[in-house]
Amino acid sequence: MTPRNLVLAFALMLSGGLSQAGDIVAIENFEKVNLAKLPENYKSNEPVHLSIADEPGRGKVLKITNKQDGYPFFGFLLNATKLKGRNIRVSAWGKFPGNYTPAPGKSWARPHMQLQIQVKDRKDPLFFGQDPQPNRPDWQLLTASTTVDAQAEKVEAYVRVDMVAAE
Repeated sequence: MTPRNLVLAFALMLSGGLSQAGDIVAIENFEKVNLAKLPENYKSNEPVHLSIADEPGRGKVLKITNKQDGYPFFGFLLNATKLKGRNIRVSAWGKFPGNYTPAPGKSWARPHMQLQIQVKDRKDPLFFGQDPQPNRPDWQLLTASTTVDAQAEKVEAYVRVDMVAAE
């Protein structure tokens, strides 16, 4: 299996239920991000698979690589208390000029842009998201939106590559 390209320029935006214009909680263009020392509330599980590179017309972007056996990600931990009951939208620009083959027995494996919400008294978190379409060299706007449950205890937004080869 040949690794394929996956490039993500990540921006997280929240549209507020109380404001027509919306509240931007975080937006990241990676011009000043130091992957070796992430700011508070930023998250990554496998920093060795992340890099920041210049992309013509986009500036600095996040690149994620994977050799198929893991799920490297980059994301934000959001303040669940402030988001309870609010409509939120998460967005990321991504491109995926190659293709991928999921690991055997893992048809769900693919690159993701996701919003994950852990709700009190619920075993599994809720997921909302959109996947970049493979074989597209152009930038794709990936978005997902939902209303945060009033019992939400944890809200995260991230981009990740699940169990597929990507470079």
